[in-house]
Amino acid sequence: MRIRTLAVCILTLSAAATTSAKEHYRIGTQDFDYSPQYNFTGRKDKGYAWAVFETFAEQNNISLEYVPLPLKRLQSELRKGNVDFVYPDNARWHKNEERHLHGMNFSRALTMAVYGTMVHRQRQEVGLDNFRSVAFPQGFVPTKWQKLHQQKKLQLIETSTAEIAIKMVLRGRADGADIEYSVTQHILDKIGHPGELQMDEALPLTVVGFRLSSIQHKGLLERFNIFLKENKALIDDLKAAYGLQESVLADRHHQGS
Repeated sequence: MRIRTLAVCILTLSAAATTSAKEHYRIGTQDFDYSPQYNFTGRKDKGYAWAVFETFAEQNNISLEYVPLPLKRLQSELRKGNVDFVYPDNARWHKNEERHLHGMNFSRALTMAVYGTMVHRQRQEVGLDNFRSVAFPQGFVPTKWQKLHQQKKLQLIETSTAEIAIKMVLRGRADGADIEYSVTQHILDKIGHPGELQMDEALPLTVVGFRLSSIQHKGLLERFNIFLKENKALIDDLKAAYGLQESVLADRHHQGS
């Protein structure tokens, strides 16, 4: 109920801002549901990131358009100038593409996403040696598990959605799933299995910042950074409203990016 009320308020503010907007920008986004972090294919409430962007747009008298795209097209559309920004993004994801990073600008993190290995609560502390398979949603390559895959016999199972990866673990078709913690909890609640999967802290865990990137609009990114810094209480309220949890084991594995 709280999120629904929040969405109505943000949609009202967004409509008012669009009416008198002096600047219009397009944000390239992933074309799948990753709630509560974001769901830019949704009709109304598009998740936490959307709520942050719309609040920023209203305060700065600008208009934002969200362009859901296949993951592989996001960066090329940014380079072509067909979108002004990309979200989510992070320089770490392009560390093997130094030429791609040339001219790129990144905002402060909207949130620190916690990627852990989610296992059935009855299989916690089973140990890495007894782990045989890990499911993960398309586009989110589990780099730590990928390195282990090269060292030992381990099956990496790519699924079309995060929900399918979670259901594979619930049905015993995968030992674990490498998925963002808040997204996992949201899906488990939605499908009627709250709390059945737990994060095993003995298994690979990564904390990464979800950032906004741009090539041409460094100035607007700087304005956005100021907005994030000056509205910390508001941002914290939005995180709480959408059920984002950044502190789960994060202090022990924080990577600061």
